[in-house]
Amino acid sequence: MEQMEEENPPSEFIVVVDITTFDEATISWAKPDGMNNENLTYAISLDNVTVAEEFSELSYTFEGLNAATSYDVEIVASNSFGATAIETSFGTLDPDDYNILLQEYKQEDGYLFNYSYNSDNLVIEQTVGNLDYIEYHHQITYDENNRILQANITEPIPEGDINYEYEGGELKKILASYFDGSFTIFTYTFTSQDSYEFKYLYDDLSGEPPVTKAFNITLQRNSENRIVEFRITNTSTQEEELTTFQYTNGNLTQINEVTSGIVWDVEYDSMNSFYVPGIYQHSFPYNYVGLMGFTFSNIRNIPDFRLYKNSNNPIRIKRNNVVEFEFEYEYYSHGYPSKIVENGSRIVELSYNIIQDVFEP
Repeated sequence: MEQMEEENPPSEFIVVVDITTFDEATISWAKPDGMNNENLTYAISLDNVTVAEEFSELSYTFEGLNAATSYDVEIVASNSFGATAIETSFGTLDPDDYNILLQEYKQEDGYLFNYSYNSDNLVIEQTVGNLDYIEYHHQITYDENNRILQANITEPIPEGDINYEYEGGELKKILASYFDGSFTIFTYTFTSQDSYEFKYLYDDLSGEPPVTKAFNITLQRNSENRIVEFRITNTSTQEEELTTFQYTNGNLTQINEVTSGIVWDVEYDSMNSFYVPGIYQHSFPYNYVGLMGFTFSNIRNIPDFRLYKNSNNPIRIKRNNVVEFEFEYEYYSHGYPSKIVENGSRIVELSYNIIQDVFEP
């Protein structure tokens, strides 16, 4: 006797992977026609682990997945007369295939830092303020070789700018000027990559002669072209200061102010650094090295550090073995921080612009 259609197991069906992200994936399927495909329930397994039973919807979202990971899926449709299993697979997105760029840095008091980038993913603008008032814009322009030409800081009126001059492919001069009720000029004149003169002029516009200072600076580098020694000499007094640097796994782990006897040690997490090099920074992670708010003011007199980015994020900073700062993080699935808690209290939230890499053959 011929078996009636409604007495058969469910018909085969097609499963579609609709959406994948770094930590989620959504699959869906259509119920085939036929009496045997009425009143079906589904069991869903991920890598041989059942994640849903007696499921009646036609789509399912997997959450809490690992990035850059392949997964196998089995969906078993059942009726009173049997079951039909369909298998498929998917992979979550790989952060290495994307440029993940800090877009917003939001302090708990509502103070915001927003970033914009050009087509080469270089930062070209930083806007600082809150929802009601923009305090200033910081804009950067580049030459055809993606070298910084100019950085402007503006409020409603100009506040300062930094101009870079090159010759024969080498940086020859940096001229920085700032106005905030007083006038300050910093000039860096290079004789080589590792030797330059630094001049400082400060005028409080009181009518008194401006304060001027001049220094000669020499650098030494390691085999990875990272600065390991900074020596600065006051050309008037011949007083000299020496600072040394140590690195581990792409992170600046120690700054030793040899002359003053102050040693800064920095410990890091193993996740991706959110820091944006080359631009005026928010109060965390301070200054120009992407990590700290210590007293080492000479760091700003090393132009290399304006463009330096550590591989990871600082979790602890010690001054002569005494902890000065501690940072806790929460992370997005793509490996970049979503939240920072500084010294157990101050909270910062971060969001990113995620751009897929374009690979040229």
